[in-house]
Amino acid sequence: MLDRRDVTLCYDGTPDGLMSVIFYCYEHGVMPFSVITDKGLSLMPVERVLTDVRKADRVINGIKKAAGQAAYDKIRLAMLTGWPEKEINVLKYVALLLAEGKKAMYMQQEDCVSGIETHVRHLINEGHRYKEFIRFSVYGNLLYAKINPKNQVLPLIVNHFKQRFPEENFLIYDATNAQAAVYRPYSCEILYEVNIKESDVDETELYYRRLWKTFYDAIEIKQRHNERCRMSCMPKRYWSNMPEFK
Repeated sequence: MLDRRDVTLCYDGTPDGLMSVIFYCYEHGVMPFSVITDKGLSLMPVERVLTDVRKADRVINGIKKAAGQAAYDKIRLAMLTGWPEKEINVLKYVALLLAEGKKAMYMQQEDCVSGIETHVRHLINEGHRYKEFIRFSVYGNLLYAKINPKNQVLPLIVNHFKQRFPEENFLIYDATNAQAAVYRPYSCEILYEVNIKESDVDETELYYRRLWKTFYDAIEIKQRHNERCRMSCMPKRYWSNMPEFK
């Protein structure tokens, strides 16, 4: 049983780091006031928890043994959300899984369960939208796209584009989370703490952007223009990275 105390635990922001925090909590019988990353702030005393892969693996194996692979997969998705309170709620969720087993996944009356379900659903929906709304530009032999998601969607969408462009070099830059998915034929990795400054595109790229915008404008039936419907199907927050709206 974990006891509440007024302390904030700090970790490095990685999945193994959060699993190490959970191990620390059970090792010391602590339910912290909150859990933050290195960039977070807290009014409570802060204790730093170092990432230990062996301890993280013990927590992961414990989760899978108690509640199965599906429960752990849900946790991994929750950790990709932009939910500010995701860490403390993942900790509470794991405590519930270890105490109740698989049935804890369906205890919607628990705030940590319903909260994770809601935010994971938002993450997955945003991932689906970015598969449709990403626009690539050509820089030499590289396809480049910039996104500004609310969640960390790169792990959810990169396989889609690997299958679509298996012979291309492409880079998808997540400016919100300072991450980038870099793909070279049959090799892909996600980089963290990335800051990319875009250079100007060449005349050929500008020409194709004009062609695309002309096509987009031409296929519209002006008499049926419905701005509210358009924003419902293609929310306005995606427009800044779409050439047809510039």
